[in-house]
Amino acid sequence: PLITHGMELALKNPKLQTFILVTGDSDFRPLILSLVRSGKRIHIVCNVQNASEDLLVLADSFKDYRELIPGGQEKEIQHLEEKETDQKVLDIEGQKEIAFTQLVEAIESLKKEKKNSEIGFVKVKIKMLNPSFNENNLGYKKWSDFVEDAVSLKIVEVETKDSVKLLRTHRKDSKTTKVKQPKAFTVLIQALKQLDKEKKPEFRKFAIVANELYNQIPFLEIKKLGFKKFKDFILAAETRNLVETKVKGTIHYVRRAI
Repeated sequence: PLITHGMELALKNPKLQTFILVTGDSDFRPLILSLVRSGKRIHIVCNVQNASEDLLVLADSFKDYRELIPGGQEKEIQHLEEKETDQKVLDIEGQKEIAFTQLVEAIESLKKEKKNSEIGFVKVKIKMLNPSFNENNLGYKKWSDFVEDAVSLKIVEVETKDSVKLLRTHRKDSKTTKVKQPKAFTVLIQALKQLDKEKKPEFRKFAIVANELYNQIPFLEIKKLGFKKFKDFILAAETRNLVETKVKGTIHYVRRAI
């Protein structure tokens, strides 16, 4: 009924050019396909932890609903991040290296989940793992340029199967990127364990966790890891099922996943 209603709404109101769907359910693919064929722009708000890549790949953009919840960047966190502004900024090549690491992680994640690694699906997955990812910020005009560069560096390779282009990580003996993000997540879990004193995980304010994290590894700069802010980093950890978050008012809390 919702799908039928959506199409009726589009047909009765031709001036409506943009649709925002709050869902991650692949059952809405027929609706989105019909709207796209009608020239409509589609934006999706969902829970990326259980959203369908089959659905998200059809949209012009998508966001995790947690990104839209106010808060998560208290003054204490901003102060911690400002303390690092005097440190060396990662150059474009360093940023690309991190992005290629995320590309490999996205492909391996799809493989682990036994899902299709079609080029478009990989782009969706990398955005699910890091909402801040944008190939344009790395100097690429489009996603395919980023992929072609990764292929030329022998980080990934393209395989054609049934006329569909799939991405695979390159063979082990070729050039690989230094994995930085997993280490950051490991340190995050260590920081939470210290705050819990090795006891049952408890929810802690983002500001408290950020302070503990920066005390452990003062050289860690969230923005250098490809995340725009600390909140994005925590949400990326939650997407990987490493932590859980909750919100009270505008105050965000996080704990180790149970």
